[in-house]
Formats: sequence, C-alpha cells, structure tokens
Amino acid sequence: GENAFENCNKLTNFTIPDKVKELTIDKYAFRDCKSLEAFKIPGSVKELTIGENAFSDCTKLTNFTISGSVKELTIGKNAFWNCTNLTNFTIPEGVEKLNIGGVAFYGCESLKDFTIPGSVKELTIGENAFENCNKLTNFTIPDRVEKLTIGKWAFQGCTKLADFTISGNVEKLNIGEGAFDGCTKLTNFTIPDKVKELN
Repeated sequence: GENAFENCNKLTNFTIPDKVKELTIDKYAFRDCKSLEAFKIPGSVKELTIGENAFSDCTKLTNFTISGSVKELTIGKNAFWNCTNLTNFTIPEGVEKLNIGGVAFYGCESLKDFTIPGSVKELTIGENAFENCNKLTNFTIPDRVEKLTIGKWAFQGCTKLADFTISGNVEKLNIGEGAFDGCTKLTNFTIPDKVKELN
C-alpha cells in the first residue's frame, strides 16, 4: 500500500516471490529508502505498475531490473525522482505498452543508458520525464512504435544527449513545448518519412 516502506533507512534488499503475476508498487512505497541498492521484478509478473513517487529519493539505488515477461508497464509520476545513483534501467523485450509518467526520472544524474525494447508499440514519455539526466547520451525509439508522445520539457537539460533516434514507423508524433530545451549536444534529430500527423 501507500507509504508502505517509506523511510525504511536500513532496507537494502527487497524480494518479491516468484508466483506474482500482477504487481502494483503503490505511491510512495519505497520513498526515501536511503539504503536500497537493487530491486528486482520476478519472471512471473506480466503487468507492472510503479506508482507515483514509489522510489523517489532512493539515492543508493543503482540497478532496477524488470523481468522479461512484463507486457504492460506503467511508470508513475516522480517514480524514480532524484535517484542520483541509478545508472541502468532496462525495459525488457516483450513490453508492448509503455507509459513513462511525468518527472519519472527527473534528476537521475547517473543514468547513462535507458533502453526501450523493440517490442513496444505504444509509447508515452511524460512531461519532464528525463529532465536533468545529464549523463544520458542517446535515446532510441524502436521500430514497432507507431504512436509517440514526448511531453513538455521531457529531456530538458540533458546536456550530453547527442543522438535522439525515432524509428521509421512512427505515424503520429507529438513533441511538447521545450521538450529538448538545453540539449546543447544534440546533433542528430530525424523525423521519419512515415509521419502523417505531427504536432
């Protein structure tokens, strides 16, 4: 439930049993767990919802692992806000519907690699989702995505982002106000030929 483990400062490890199929990590569930270093979602989970502020301020969290059986993934607002040591966040092959909420990875200043798998068809990146992720160097939208929404200020202040690749199959593209504001290294941004609706 909400606030379930909030401020559990000594919690280093949390294990979810292997039979769980649907998993919701509620609002503020692990917020401010300053000792939590790793979190793993087991292979049985098909639907995963990470609630608002669920891991915000988990400043020791370096690795968040999602199993390969998840099909629908929702990452709530502020979910990993200020997780300053999070270096690797991998969304596994198999996820078809991906929703990254507003401010979800704001201030994740160690995040170098964010991989969206080739199985994703529908992708929404919320407002300020990756703001101030100043180690993020490239971001690729995979081939199956046809509908893409990039919210306002989504990549603002990503000062190392050099390459943003949108696959050739995107037909509906919506880029919000200030989405790439301050991305001073961005050298390559290509809008694919198939785009029929562009906002």
